Parts: sequence; structure tokens; C-alpha cells
Amino acid sequence: METKNKKAELYKINARITGILFLIGFAGIPAALLLPTAEDVNNNLSMISGIENQVIIGSIFLIIMSFAIANIAIVMYPILRKYNESIALAAVGFRIIESMLFLCGAIFTLLLIHLSQEFVQADASSRIYFQLSAELLMTSKEWTTAIAGIAFNLGALMYNYIFYKHKLIPSWLSGLGLIAATMALSNAFFVMFGFYKNFDIFSIIMNLPTIIGELSLAFWLIFKGFNLSNIPQEKLIN
Repeated sequence: METKNKKAELYKINARITGILFLIGFAGIPAALLLPTAEDVNNNLSMISGIENQVIIGSIFLIIMSFAIANIAIVMYPILRKYNESIALAAVGFRIIESMLFLCGAIFTLLLIHLSQEFVQADASSRIYFQLSAELLMTSKEWTTAIAGIAFNLGALMYNYIFYKHKLIPSWLSGLGLIAATMALSNAFFVMFGFYKNFDIFSIIMNLPTIIGELSLAFWLIFKGFNLSNIPQEKLIN
């Protein structure tokens, strides 16, 4: 009985930590607002050197987000593996891939500062090389962001499937997670293949359910936790 109670308490702690990590993951929103877009860089590379602190702060938010999302599936793994170890492990893998890609995006953005400074100091004939390098960095960042979005949503589909099937959280919440991940996954492909740009109105609409769903899930896990009544007793002990 004591072992079972300790396991149950551990699950509650895992749920709270997971919820907090989801909230920390929203650091990606201020990062997106602070960081320059590809259009900014293409139109005026020199402006990056004038907003150096803003770019650094935005990149820090992106790095914070990348570490948070890497740990979400890791913290949930001890619980999810009791229902489907393969899916739980795959969710961890996709989250880590997503984290590394966003970390690369932060590095690409920070490199823009150096390129912008060199661009300002270079003569007119040399500026084209720094401009092309900056555009290549931004293209690389856009691709890593799109692929990270695919990894994120594949992972989200996996853990929401386990949530839904085993009723670890309310069905409406896990159902919303499945719908949101499907829409956002479609959006990632649409952006990747140029149907529209990231942060266009269509992209925002496609990602809005994810924002609502993940925020709701975060607060549910912090204040309610997982539904332990649906966890078989032997799994609480083992």
C-alpha cells in the first residue's frame, strides 16, 4: 500500500512538472514576436545590428522553449510507457528532435547579428555576400522550424492518443489535442511547401487550437493531474 501511494504521488508530481513545462514552452510566443522575419532580413539586413539586444532576448526565449519541450515527453514517459512503451518512446524521440531543431534556429538567428555587423562595415561591392549568407541562414531557420513543427505534432498525436484511449485526462481535452495536432501538422506541410507563410492569417488559424489545447492541458495537469482511477492497480505498483 505504501509503495502504491508513493507511485500515485509520483504521478501527481510528474503531472505538475509536465504542466509547468508546457507553460514554459510558450516562451516560443515572445520569441516569435521579438525575432526578425525572413522579410526583415531580406529588406534591411543592417537593421539587425540596431536591435541586437532584442534578437538576443528573442533567441534566449527560443532556447528556453527548446529545453522545455525536450523534457515534456521525458517527464511523461514513466506513465505513458505503462500503456504503450513504443509510442511513449517515439513521443520522446520526436520531442527531442523538435528541441534540437529549434535550438539550431536560435543559433542561426544569433549568427545574423555578426553578419549584420559585417554588412554595415563592408563596402558596397562586398555587401552582397553578407546579404546572401543572411538569406541562407533565414531559409535554413524556416526549414528547421517547419520540420520541428512536424516533429512536435507527431509527438502530440502520440501522447494525446494514449491520453484519449486510456482516459488519463478528460476526453474533450485529449480529443482537442488530437484535432489541434492534426490541423497544426497540416499547417506545417502547407508552410513548408509554400502555400502560405508562417504567421500568415491561415497559419495562425490552423495553430490556434494547439495554443488553446496546450494551455488548457498545462493548467489541467498542474491543478488536476492524471486520472489515476483509470490506472490499473498493478501499474501503480510496478
